[in-house]
Amino acid sequence: TTEVIQKLVQDNRKPVRECYEKARKQIPSLAGTMTIHFVLDPEGKVKEANLNVDKSEVKSPDVVNCAIDVIKKIKFPPSSRGMETTINYPYTFKP
Repeated sequence: TTEVIQKLVQDNRKPVRECYEKARKQIPSLAGTMTIHFVLDPEGKVKEANLNVDKSEVKSPDVVNCAIDVIKKIKFPPSSRGMETTINYPYTFKP
């Protein structure tokens, strides 16, 4: 379910936050929302993940790629309906 997916992503927010903090050393004004679009296959594996450019203010490649790497490592449960699941997950960064 969406709730389970959301909880798993939230449980893995800390490494993404660390990437953001590291990127802020180069770009002190970096702040805003970054939305990651990802698709889970019926087994719960991340089939694709990328930045939802239209819904993102933070587009720093370091932060984006780091968030995608974190999401790809999460073990999601298989789909209860045996279908692909598409998610847009927003991260909000404030200094």
